[in-house]
Amino acid sequence: MRSPVFPPALNSVRLAREFVSDELNRARVRSDAAVILVGELAENAMLHARTSFSVEVDIDVASGRVRVDVVDGRAADTDLSVGLAFPDPSGPVPHGLEMLRKLAAVRGWSTCGDGKSVWFEVPGNVDPRHAASSQRPLSFAH
Repeated sequence: MRSPVFPPALNSVRLAREFVSDELNRARVRSDAAVILVGELAENAMLHARTSFSVEVDIDVASGRVRVDVVDGRAADTDLSVGLAFPDPSGPVPHGLEMLRKLAAVRGWSTCGDGKSVWFEVPGNVDPRHAASSQRPLSFAH
């Protein structure tokens, strides 16, 4: 599984989106939501963790399910599951988390070494000519 590491730089958000888009194209699965959301999580990693980050993509070609993990090098300061699940009624909801709640079928986070992994799953549209020929999941990571 490839798992490229992106530096905490502005162009890394674009590169992370391009990576996910390329992996989806290679698997012949379309998911605009996956490309949008990886950009949001990459931006969060760059702005808040301020560490390099990696992107992992797991695509189930048979179903079109797409899972993306963004792993950074900074431990979570708070319990992210609250922010990922429910908006804080006492304050504004960060744009990226709001998009994650609206677009992701499933989302979550976990500790990962010294940092954390924030992930999501979204449905993808499978090229029907390809779905019939392959029933095994493909895993890609950067």
